[in-house]
Amino acid sequence: MKTIVFIINANHSISSLNQRIINACEQQSEFTTRTYFTNHPKHAVEIAKQQTNENADVIVAVGGDGTIHETLNGILSVHNKKPLLAILPNGTGNDFMRTRQHFKNPQQFIHAVLSNKIESIDIGQITSSSGIHYFINIADIGFGGAVIHTLAKQRKIVGGKFAYSLAILKTFFTYKKTVLKISTPGFMHESATFMAIFCNGSIFGSGLTIHPGAKVNDGQLNVVIIGNVSLLDYLRYLPKLKKGKFIHHPEVHYLEYNEITVESQTPQWTETDGEIATNENIKVTLIPNGIELLLP
Repeated sequence: MKTIVFIINANHSISSLNQRIINACEQQSEFTTRTYFTNHPKHAVEIAKQQTNENADVIVAVGGDGTIHETLNGILSVHNKKPLLAILPNGTGNDFMRTRQHFKNPQQFIHAVLSNKIESIDIGQITSSSGIHYFINIADIGFGGAVIHTLAKQRKIVGGKFAYSLAILKTFFTYKKTVLKISTPGFMHESATFMAIFCNGSIFGSGLTIHPGAKVNDGQLNVVIIGNVSLLDYLRYLPKLKKGKFIHHPEVHYLEYNEITVESQTPQWTETDGEIATNENIKVTLIPNGIELLLP
């Protein structure tokens, strides 16, 4: 008997496909199912942590990047047996799943659980004086973090995809680059920096391919440093990011390091999978094979 836990973002209606998958699992004699709806920020963290402690076999994040992120952090906060993570995209932001296969029908999902069809994937870790935050896709410090901070402040007023576009626009007019000291065992960057991005996956920002070569299962953390560029430069290169192309610019650096520290002259926001983590100095590390993901 396998215990399947569905954690559903209550802010979005469940798609017909996802509802059929949930219903089919509830009717499966080999499964015990539990379904929870989130009703406040970080609720998915709490549920995932509790269900991991109660030995769930599979925890399913039914939502967008934020729901996946919270579910992941809840699972990894428990340091014994880890359940499988499964994902049913059901939100406005699904950057992590843009490069992943989706479950197409209930039978495919049930077969994956019964046959233990999984893939071990890497996980990123942000450590600061305020604690540890894990990310499955991308984290960044600088402009991206400032956008997410703006987005969080306006969520009660504006929702949906328009909210993200509005947050970007607002941040364009208020953000000021600061000097970041980015250190690794073999590289050091210390200058005015627009943004530093730490890529386990390749896509963020509602479809921008920030690092075309990043893969979640290669044991490498890909780093993109966008140095002293103007906002106009950033806008000029957006079409290339949307097409998944590398940017050739003297202030853009592509690196591979699995341990990085970032120190800032002034507090800078760090975001992880679209969620604010901290505004302190950070250490970024990669956890190879950090979690097992259920595959279609």
